[in-house]
Amino acid sequence: SKHYARFRRNEKIPLEVGNLIPELYYINSHDGSSKLLIETAFLNTVCTNGLIVRDSDFGRIDIKHSMNNIKEIKPMLNQFINNFSIVANKANNLRKINLSLNEQLELAAIAMNLRWLEGKPNISLESVLQSRRTEDSGPDLWSVYNRIQENLVKGGLTGTGLKTTKNGDLRVIKTRQIKNIDVELSFNIKLWDVVNSRLNSNTFVVNSTN
Repeated sequence: SKHYARFRRNEKIPLEVGNLIPELYYINSHDGSSKLLIETAFLNTVCTNGLIVRDSDFGRIDIKHSMNNIKEIKPMLNQFINNFSIVANKANNLRKINLSLNEQLELAAIAMNLRWLEGKPNISLESVLQSRRTEDSGPDLWSVYNRIQENLVKGGLTGTGLKTTKNGDLRVIKTRQIKNIDVELSFNIKLWDVVNSRLNSNTFVVNSTN
């Protein structure tokens, strides 16, 4: 079956960049039915949410699983590790951008559309933006991004579903945590792409080809 693991440096005190611990997000399958895929990831120590980043400055490792190919991975991993600071610098730049309330709501709406391609539950944009701790409650883009990502990945937001009760009222539901590997990977990568686009323009750009 398809599975994933997250790896970090083998040190008693892991390498940290601000409140981020660099990790590698590794996807594989026991029977070789899927490609070996390695993406860049960060663990946010403030909220312990795992961010998966596919950045043009990083590239990715995506190869057919075989013993011969496994031997080729080590130099690729070294390049990943050497380039962690590139994405960390982008995270620092996101902290310098403060969003108005309307911009925060816009990003939350985009993120909801990325999270639910169909069957989107009726939850408020304000709940998607809510902070679960004071450390990430700021209006800067990095904090808003982390709040949105955590709320939509971990779930637990209250709203109404598509089905009705016997009385005809919409059922009250709580959103579920993403547990499907492919869905989690796709959502994280697309959300990072949208957030990262704000560094180069005054708008959020959705790349429909991802």
